Amino acid sequence: PSPWLSGLIPLDGQSFVRWETQRGCAFACSFCQHREAGQRLVKRSLCSDRIAAEVDLFCRSGVRDIAVLDPTFNMGAHAVDVLQRFAGGGYDGRLSLQCRAESTRPAFLDAASALHTHLEFGLQSIHREEGKAIRRTNHLARVDEVLANVRRAGISHEVSLIFGLPRQTLSSFEASIAWCLERHVPVIKAFPLLLLRGTALDRERARYGLIAEPGAMPKVIASASFDHDEWLQMARLSEALAATEGRHPTSIRTLRALAAELSPDDTRWRPAPLKEAA
Repeated sequence: PSPWLSGLIPLDGQSFVRWETQRGCAFACSFCQHREAGQRLVKRSLCSDRIAAEVDLFCRSGVRDIAVLDPTFNMGAHAVDVLQRFAGGGYDGRLSLQCRAESTRPAFLDAASALHTHLEFGLQSIHREEGKAIRRTNHLARVDEVLANVRRAGISHEVSLIFGLPRQTLSSFEASIAWCLERHVPVIKAFPLLLLRGTALDRERARYGLIAEPGAMPKVIASASFDHDEWLQMARLSEALAATEGRHPTSIRTLRALAAELSPDDTRWRPAPLKEAA
């Protein structure tokens, strides 16, 4: 049942919501928990009538910011229709959409251009061997083409990378950042690799010599291909990217110099604690 249409979550005075139109993922990245323990979680869309009714409700309610939780929103058969329904309803708030770059088509970009959309592309790495290790390879030529089309369309967007990957080195991480800088990506986010419980990568940690901090969401801090000091340098680069969002330097050398003056902020990667009930 829809928490919005049923009134379980009231929208009165609520300007920001997290929303979903589908669950599961068509891909099998070894670090990801978009699956049930021990098996593939088949991607499935929610009922089209429900999605349409929720869109209409959001357009009427005054919600100003919607973060869509779908792992690859643009791969849903309904993606263009959903965006067109928002546009038809006069929605002028912000829509944040997680997308697979290679599957981004002109019709989707046309529909996104009619709204205040923010596209989030998970690239993770430009290196094929690192991608193979996490079962997440990219078709870089296609990604490059899509990013160019997004820039031409003037659509807000970001690219995310992961540091601490199997087979990754400090220099290879810098090369992934440099690739994004050369393409004038306005927001580059770099996240530490987490060894999440039940994932394939958690079971394969010995294969790559992955060393992780203890805890419910352990970060990989060293491996067979990088030591902890090199991980700290990657974490500082992540801080430099966070500090320059929307105005990244044009070269990795400049970013590296900025990163040298920063300290990793571990709180950025921790989930916010729940507030206790009064």
